[in-house]
Amino acid sequence: MKSALFGLPLLFSLFACEQVIEPDLPEHTPRLVLQSFFTPDSTWVAFVGRSAGMLESRPGRARPVTEATVELLADDRVIGELEFFQGERVYVWEKGALQAGEPYSLRVSAPGFATIQATDVIPRLVPTAIASYRTNTSSRTESRIKNLSIKLEIQDPPGETNYYQIRMYDHIPRSSFFPPERYYQGPFSTQDPSITADNSDDDSFIEGEAFFVAPFFKDTLFDGRTHAIELDNYNVAEHTRVYIQVLYVSETYYEYLKSAKIHESTQDNPFAEPVSVYSNVGNGYGIFAGYSSQTFELVLE
Repeated sequence: MKSALFGLPLLFSLFACEQVIEPDLPEHTPRLVLQSFFTPDSTWVAFVGRSAGMLESRPGRARPVTEATVELLADDRVIGELEFFQGERVYVWEKGALQAGEPYSLRVSAPGFATIQATDVIPRLVPTAIASYRTNTSSRTESRIKNLSIKLEIQDPPGETNYYQIRMYDHIPRSSFFPPERYYQGPFSTQDPSITADNSDDDSFIEGEAFFVAPFFKDTLFDGRTHAIELDNYNVAEHTRVYIQVLYVSETYYEYLKSAKIHESTQDNPFAEPVSVYSNVGNGYGIFAGYSSQTFELVLE
């Protein structure tokens, strides 16, 4: 009995000394958050929210701000004001076309918040073509195409850095604030070094082959030359259409995509360094980025 009770005084003393330490977190000052991607001949759409503090439920998620004034500027002159749509909880303007190569700004103000502003440009289109494509039918079934191989050619302009993104759809891609990922045809594979340099990680490889959904890349390895990119997509439905969309994105858009990918790949790793998603919004948070695009339709027969 004596040996069984020998450690009790020490155990009680450990419980008696237990303390709850509350971290001294700095007070959070909410700021406006802006997210908007814009392109020529498309409706202006912008999400406006407020930042959330660490002690709020679901921290890190922006809360919509519904009473903001969202102004579109060109050459420091207001050319339009976006209207709030309750159903989508976004701000929209449908009255004007945009010019590639020209800078545009969004200025957002709301009661109780500091005014924010961001500026970016729409890159010009780059000559791009589908040089060839072919399909191989699986011997196991007559209702599926085993492989779709595409050769895409980009005539990159010399003397400037250009940024690209490739998407593949099985429906016509519609312009929207959030690209409809459910329309994506699925991951496609490529060994193009410009794409693998920016997009490869441990999750990209399946049986030693790299697959991507919407990879982004720049022209460092092919500046000023015609660059051919080989793409392969497996298990595409027969007698259907596939749409290849090539985006010509601004440097701002590229930096956002790059940082967002790193953030996503490290967020479940407790030992990874924190990664901030790129923002070009002054006095606030978020992204305001321009792009142009071309879409190619492939009819599979």
